[in-house]
Amino acid sequence: MLKHSILAIIGAISLLLIATARLQASDSTCAIVEDTKAGLKDFSTLFHRIGSTTLQGYGTALAEGFVTVGVDYAIMSSGIDEAGQNRMIRWRSAADSSLFSTPNYFGTTGVGVLVVVGTYATGWIGGVPVLRKAARNAAETMLIAGVITTVSKGIIGRARPDAGEGARSFDPFSFNEAHFSMPSGHTTVAFSIASAFARVIDNTYATIGLYGLATGTAMARMYFNKHWFSDVLSGAGIAIASSSLVQSLQDDGERSGSSTGWIYTPTMNGLAVSYCW
Repeated sequence: MLKHSILAIIGAISLLLIATARLQASDSTCAIVEDTKAGLKDFSTLFHRIGSTTLQGYGTALAEGFVTVGVDYAIMSSGIDEAGQNRMIRWRSAADSSLFSTPNYFGTTGVGVLVVVGTYATGWIGGVPVLRKAARNAAETMLIAGVITTVSKGIIGRARPDAGEGARSFDPFSFNEAHFSMPSGHTTVAFSIASAFARVIDNTYATIGLYGLATGTAMARMYFNKHWFSDVLSGAGIAIASSSLVQSLQDDGERSGSSTGWIYTPTMNGLAVSYCW
């Protein structure tokens, strides 16, 4: 079942991207070695742009983050979490759980990495720069959002629904699985991929499909009684804000033509580290 779900996810996303992306041709007909250099250059700018000294674009990401925190607080204070979970429990008794198995696996880190690597490889082999850019942005978004989510889980220490302690049970800095509910990691991964791909591809049908699958992941986490509604909402908010940050830093770097930061470049003998200013 797991194998089939993973293959279904990768196949569906591959078809969606290939069918809807603006598949511009490569700028040149260089040999495969030149395309290899281009691919390595893509990934060598990963930490360069994340570590950029520019502050332009942080405003949008911070605004989205504050909105997420505010909405989450309102939900936790209103009892919506308990009501939503009760509805999911009633739904779970009537629905087929296999409907949520595939979107649930989409939120795992392993599947997320496979999707990103597969998309990059498709863009690399097929000479499609937009797919390489989408995969690179998704990798950066997953990295930033993943760190924020993981650290937040440990600090907040919220009890999962299946722990039976209620939506208002918190044990900060406990670092145990039963109190690792907020934010939802699966939702963070799913929305990191969806938001990064949607921004780059800029196609209505692709956007609907990607965000639809990510929303399915959020619903699956509630359906399987692993997260409250505010958990998945915070995971989605962190991912979208991180995607905004990555896009803003990239746009800023393209406008300025240069920025300050560390560059990590894979070589035949290991890893080359340089500093650009």
